[in-house]
Amino acid sequence: MKRLLYIFPILMASCGQTTNEPQKQISAINKEQIKASERPLEKNTITFQELNGRAVLIGEKINVLNDELKAITTLNESSIVDLTGFSDSLYQKTDDYCEAFRYVKINTDTQKGIVDGRNVYQLTESQQDTSFFYKDKNFEIKTTSFFGIGFDDDEGLTFCSKYYEPVVIINKDINQPSLIEIIENDISKKASWKDNFRYLELMANDGALDKIEKIEQTQSGIILTIKREFQEGWNEYQVEIKLIEERYQAEYLNYGEIKY
Repeated sequence: MKRLLYIFPILMASCGQTTNEPQKQISAINKEQIKASERPLEKNTITFQELNGRAVLIGEKINVLNDELKAITTLNESSIVDLTGFSDSLYQKTDDYCEAFRYVKINTDTQKGIVDGRNVYQLTESQQDTSFFYKDKNFEIKTTSFFGIGFDDDEGLTFCSKYYEPVVIINKDINQPSLIEIIENDISKKASWKDNFRYLELMANDGALDKIEKIEQTQSGIILTIKREFQEGWNEYQVEIKLIEERYQAEYLNYGEIKY
């Protein structure tokens, strides 16, 4: 059994404001930089900053675009890609600020191109030790952050909720990240607050902050004991992650009453 400290930095201040900046390499959002993507874009008018990292893609159909933003192929959900750049400006295709996003340059073993940043969830470094061993294999849990509008920006809370907060589990022996599929039950619906998202999340937003308190081994995987802090009060719950096969699955075991 291995005890862990916080995975996430504290996000919730007493006044309800947040100071989280999950992607340190990305400059602060400036709403004046947002450009409407419905306007014709000339070739090479989008400028990119360099970015190094890896990401997992989430979305039913993820188009890979060329420099003229024309689809050249598609990638499947849960694909792992290398990141090489992100657009200087935000773009949006509707009047809804919550739909704004950055374009992201990606590479795979067989493909390179540009994708809508709302489908891109970058693997981020935890500030605490989230590694563990299971049957002589070395694993690590990592958080992710995406290239759209989250719960806050440089002006404060956005009240946007069109994003997820998935974690990935990495077999460090082969450096292979994987999303963790949810085994849906009544407890998962209560704990997730989201509409049928398929993958395990740990909240780190203006409503709640999840912290892994303990990792315990079982015959088929591990059990996470997670403390969830709200603006007022907290509770604990447990999730079992099955590690028998390469397809990792998580099942909520309980969801405790809120304590004050």
